[in-house]
Amino acid sequence: MNGSLALVGSGEYLPAMAPLEKLLVDDGVKNGKEARYLQIPTAAGRESSDRLEYWRELGLRQAKSIGVEATYLPIFTREDAFNQKYFVEKEEYEAMAESSKKVSDTTLSIATIPKSKLLLNYILQDNLKDLAETRIFSTDDSTDIRIQYLSREIVSGFNLPNKVLISLSKSKYNLVVKLEYDKTTVNEKIEIIFLIPEKYEVCN
Repeated sequence: MNGSLALVGSGEYLPAMAPLEKLLVDDGVKNGKEARYLQIPTAAGRESSDRLEYWRELGLRQAKSIGVEATYLPIFTREDAFNQKYFVEKEEYEAMAESSKKVSDTTLSIATIPKSKLLLNYILQDNLKDLAETRIFSTDDSTDIRIQYLSREIVSGFNLPNKVLISLSKSKYNLVVKLEYDKTTVNEKIEIIFLIPEKYEVCN
């Protein structure tokens, strides 16, 4: 990733800092990024709601003064930082993959595509080969879909899931579906008989 990083002790959002902040935005644009003024006021998280609103308004005015769009993300705690509704969409058709090793799995995250506003997470099993879970999250309405592959079996050399748990949750309801496959076949020829009504015409 190309771009500039500025470590500034204080003075954010003030007129004296506008030239520097505009320079940082312009540098991002030169490297193919969107002109966006992003506010994450974590350091002010313990201040009153009035003060937090003061900082938000100050940042909005600063963004307007340098001619860019402002985005305010109220991230004050560790939990806020992992809240998917605060994930910022990347440019159209651009994807970013990140992995993080946990105690029992490895997670691969594909960044949001703005048109669909869906966040996809793929969680691998310990062997780092088989998929343990797929998670789909909508930033529009906070719909969360989890597809968990509970167990697998080897069929014709393929390691396939035979027990799957699908859960869908939203603000007011939850839906859980459990699938168990008694028999799974791969690449076996199956005869399918179609009965075509006589009134149908032949298509050439």
